[in-house]
Amino acid sequence: MSDTRPGAPRRKQAWLVLRSFLVAELFKLRHSRIVKAILATTCITPLCVIGLLRGLKADVSAFPGVLQLTGGILWVLTGVTMLLLTADWIGNEFEQDTVRMVVGRGVPRWTFVVGKGIALLGVAAMNALTGWLMGGIAAVVSHSTLVGSAGLGEGIGALMTSGLAAVGIVILEAAAYIGIGLFIGILTRSPAFTMLGGLGFFVGELFLEAFPLSPGQQGRLGPFSILGSAHRLLTRLPAAMAPASAAPGQAGTRPGTAAFALACYAIVGTVLACVLFQRRDLGGK
Repeated sequence: MSDTRPGAPRRKQAWLVLRSFLVAELFKLRHSRIVKAILATTCITPLCVIGLLRGLKADVSAFPGVLQLTGGILWVLTGVTMLLLTADWIGNEFEQDTVRMVVGRGVPRWTFVVGKGIALLGVAAMNALTGWLMGGIAAVVSHSTLVGSAGLGEGIGALMTSGLAAVGIVILEAAAYIGIGLFIGILTRSPAFTMLGGLGFFVGELFLEAFPLSPGQQGRLGPFSILGSAHRLLTRLPAAMAPASAAPGQAGTRPGTAAFALACYAIVGTVLACVLFQRRDLGGK
């Protein structure tokens, strides 16, 4: 039975256009060298860092130490990789003037922005799951070779529970950075300026979160920090997946506030990018 409600054909047409655009974007991302480089980096980083720390006689042999390290790597690398990928994926559309051709084929401007965001979020999810899997493999190998089978079952259980929860937090963090990247990309229309703006934002909040003005002061940006909000959510997980650098006082922060802040960055950034793109022409900067 066909839908006779007012506006139903229009919604169906919008969905078909969005789906077609997403298929095209995912196809391009699949063949992107940057995406492949990001996934390769995520695969080898936990193994390389663990090997380095093992060589330095650091205590990362058991599951908790390896999973803390994996959580910290995903927490930091997610912001950098998503900002760089968003800058490349948005800025190049304007630099190569392909955005004019895409919109000229009947793709609504909001579909262009939202479709890019969804495709990038798919890459973030795949990247986070890859990091979780490789971190888990590294933990099993390191634990088994140095500790044996004692505690191995508990470690795998933590990987399947806290580890997957950490993946969800990292994906939410990625969505926030993608929202910021979309806004900066539509505003500047340049991969170089989008990259500089995104990295400036990332380095600025990292500095404010990691280097307090006075002893005992942590998280000066509070809920206004993407990196800090994701960190506070990770510290709510069992110690097996919380980054080892977690500040003692951050565990009491309400997780709902941090999650809401990340969601706001993702939604507001995307909406502002759509509005800005709708109001400007398709010319240069």
